[in-house]
This record gives sequence, structure tokens and C-alpha cells, in this order.
Amino acid sequence: MVREIIAILRGVTPHEVAGIAEELILSGITKIEVPLNSPNAYESIEILANRFSSEAVIGAGTVLAKNEVSLVWNSGGKMIVSPNVNIDVIKETKKLNMRSYPGVFTATECFEAVQNGSDGLKLFPAFLMGVDGLKALRAVLPPGLSTYAVGGVDPNKFVDWLASGVTGFGIGSYLYKVGDKASAVREKLMKSFQHMMMPLMQVPKVFNHTINALGEGALWHPGIQSLFWFDILNNTIHMSDGLNHKSWIFECFVSAAGWVSNEKLVIASATDLRLFDILTGASEQICELESNDNSTRSNDGRADPYGGFWIGTMGLAAEPHVGSIYRFFEGEIVKLFPNITISNSICFSPDKKFGYFCDTPERKIMRVSLDQKGWPSSEPEVFIDLQETNLNPDGAVIDLSGYLWSAQWGASRVARYDRDGCFVSELKFNAKQISCPAFGGENMSTLFATSASVDLENATPNDGKTFLIEVDCVGQEEHRVII
Repeated sequence: MVREIIAILRGVTPHEVAGIAEELILSGITKIEVPLNSPNAYESIEILANRFSSEAVIGAGTVLAKNEVSLVWNSGGKMIVSPNVNIDVIKETKKLNMRSYPGVFTATECFEAVQNGSDGLKLFPAFLMGVDGLKALRAVLPPGLSTYAVGGVDPNKFVDWLASGVTGFGIGSYLYKVGDKASAVREKLMKSFQHMMMPLMQVPKVFNHTINALGEGALWHPGIQSLFWFDILNNTIHMSDGLNHKSWIFECFVSAAGWVSNEKLVIASATDLRLFDILTGASEQICELESNDNSTRSNDGRADPYGGFWIGTMGLAAEPHVGSIYRFFEGEIVKLFPNITISNSICFSPDKKFGYFCDTPERKIMRVSLDQKGWPSSEPEVFIDLQETNLNPDGAVIDLSGYLWSAQWGASRVARYDRDGCFVSELKFNAKQISCPAFGGENMSTLFATSASVDLENATPNDGKTFLIEVDCVGQEEHRVII
């Protein structure tokens, strides 16, 4: 369980800090700050780092000088929180590969912090900024930027702050006051979180331990309650209901699918769309897909709300602008968008009015209006711009509330954006290259995510596995492809 809270233990002493931190971590708080104006703060940080470094991010607050950053790092700290923007502090923090959260209040301070490498922003004092001030800042800040409201925030208003786009909160006296024992902190936690209404997210778990070179194309089949996904580079499609696992190997790359019935799928291969029989493993061609071009293959794809199937292509070596995005509908395949390098993020709004896609190297997720038969009826417009954050959008899916969930290659995360394209929150995974999310499960509140192990010099044991996590929303059921 993880809560997006930075616990501020101002005034804590070394002899009590471990017991208090243990209560915080058990409650789901995994970022703990010891302000440097606390008694023997570096000793407290060292105690926490030695005991809890694998369970929480330990760091210091009220860091005002460059030399203090080094002292925190020497004590085992991994996070620096400041009340102001000090460029020397930020640069030293990043030089030591620590997390940087400088205090900001104005747009000028926000951009100065971001341009110098901060990982997120401490909105301070938040009670003066207010929810409306945050909304104004979020409109201009990079979409994926983490923000924490700190200073005088009323816990009863947390829901309003979250709705305005804040990532989380820095909490001090509501959790700990000087002299509080661990038992008092435990009691505060039990009372506080009954009315704070902070979203409590589960930690991602491994759904399937198969190591995929390039896991992609996650699809939850609502009829047979099973997840399908692809290992593109190994020409393989996998299927699992959580207990039973089956796979099929093809003669060429396969990358995406849509469900037709409980027995059949549409599968996109390097050269065509195929009708695949789950029971027998047999397949037959529906239509060709760039079959005369040996330098391209299929990539991301998804069924649309009108019974069509969108499928993107790309160069085998990701050559610039050789791919396209197509739509298969009523027996015909039509090119929608040419000059694509790496097609991704194909998904659709629950009101059926919009389609989404991206060209990953462009770092922009595009939105296009759809007519009453699902054809694009406008020029694509930028919905989410990730250029300033250097994030790489991969697969995406949209929940029933219209929020877009974007797997971001190389960032170990799936990020959630609201209906206006503003960043809301992120899910972190223990794998570097998260590639494609899909909603599923009995109540459609499970988020699955594929990953890839390809091209990783120092791959971890989880890179390439497929994950699941229970989330606080409901996803759309995948639409049926009508043949």
C-alpha cells in the first residue's frame, strides 16, 4: 500500500525516530523527511536509512545549503526537500543521484526549479496558494511533474487538492508533534485517514513471470476473463487467466489484438490482419497490412467503439516516418495517418467522441474527433505534450471516467491524466520499460501492464514480466471487433 505523502518529522530525536517511522511505513507512507533543524538530524537520517532504505525513501527537509546535501547523502539519505529554490542545492542533489523537491510558490520559481533538474515541487506555503492557485500553475507546468502541497493544508480539503492535480501532500503536525510516541502517531494515523480520503494504491504485483523481450499489446478479453499479450520480438502471443497460461508462436512478428468472439481474435502481424482461433491455434488472413514492405511491422492497436480496429506500423529498426496508422472497418483497411515513426497510445474516450494515438519519438499524445461511424472528422490536436519532461509515451488506455493512463517507456511507470490532459498521478513499477496497460479483472478495476527486457544492459529480474495492480477506478471493457 502506498500513499502519496511525505511525512515531516520536525523535532524528532534519534532515540524515537525508528518506532515512529515504522508506524508510518505500515500505514503506507513511504517518503519520510527529517528536517535539519531537528535535534541530531543527520543521526536520525542514518538510523532510518540503515533500517528502512528498502521500504521507504528517507531524506531531509529544511535543506538550505549545498554542503548540507552532501551531509545528508553521507548519512544515507536519498531525498532533499527545501523551503526555497536554491540552484546549488538542486544541482548537488542531482549530482549525488538523490530526489530533489525544492519549495516554490510562483510560476517563475517552478520553472527555475524544473530547468535545473528537480524531480518535483514542494508547493509552499500551500494554504496561501490555495486550490485555485494550483489549478493555474498546473495549466502551464509540465504534465508529468510531481507536486506536493505543504504547509497549512486542511486534511478535510485533500480531495479538492487532488482533483486540482496535486500529486500528494507533505504532512507534519497532523502526523507527528515533538514528544509524540509511536503509539500516538499510530492513533493519529488511524483517525486521520478515516477523513483524509487519500487514495490508497496497491503496490504492483507480477501477474505472469514469463520474461518478454518486447511485451506489448495487452488485451483483457471480457468474455473469457483472460489477459492476452504479445512478445513481439519472439513472435509470440500469451494468454492467462491468472491460473492457466498458454502461448502460441507465429512465423513472423505479431503485436496487437482485438476480440471477435469467445473463440476468436483479430491479430495484427508484420504483414496482415488475421482471424485467430483460440481453441485450435489456426488462423486465416483477413486483409494485408503493408505486405509489400519487408522493412515494417505492426505495433500498437486497439478496437474502437464502432467495431473497427486501429493498427499502427513502424520500421523494423524504428526508421523515421516509415510507419502509419490504419483502421480496419466493414471489411476494408484504410490509412488514417502516415509518416509515423513508432505508432502507440491508440485508445478511445468512453463517450465515443475521440480517438487518441502518438508517435513516440515526438513525445506528444494526439487527440482526434470521431464521426458517427468512428472515422476521424478533424485534424489531430496535441492532448498531452511530454517534450519538456523527456518522457516517452508507449501504450495507453482510457478508464470509464475518461482519464488516460499512459505507459511511459524507460520511466518505470504508468501515468494518469485527466480529461483535459493534465497529470494526476503515477503508478511506479519494478521494471524499467513499461510498455502497454490494459484494464481487466472481474470488476474492471485491475490495471495490467506489460514490460520489456530488450536492450537493457543491467536488467533486473522483473524486467520483461507482466504486472497487475488494483486501482481506484473502473476501466472500459475492450470493444468487440466486427468482422
